[in-house]
Amino acid sequence: MAQRCFVLKGEQDEDKVRIHVSEMLAFTAFEAMCGPKWAGKVVIYAGDNTVVGSWITRRPSGSKARRLLLKVLAMCELRYGFTVVAGWWSTFHNVDSDFVTR
Repeated sequence: MAQRCFVLKGEQDEDKVRIHVSEMLAFTAFEAMCGPKWAGKVVIYAGDNTVVGSWITRRPSGSKARRLLLKVLAMCELRYGFTVVAGWWSTFHNVDSDFVTR
């Protein structure tokens, strides 16, 4: 039996949240690594996940995982002096990628 992520335990619609959290985690790890190179810049998250885009745009509270990742995002923005904004990238034609992540 697969281990469940403790941060998502008890979340409503755990499977859908897992998709969003994993995509946000990937972006957060990338921005933490690239932070020094992004100093003074505006960085655009261009993805097809509108939920993650809204998390970045509105910075809402909610699940523990979302709050944690948004805190890391804000910490890196403050530490390195860049700003992250969200855009949307249409990937309706990209069925292979969606199949792998879902």
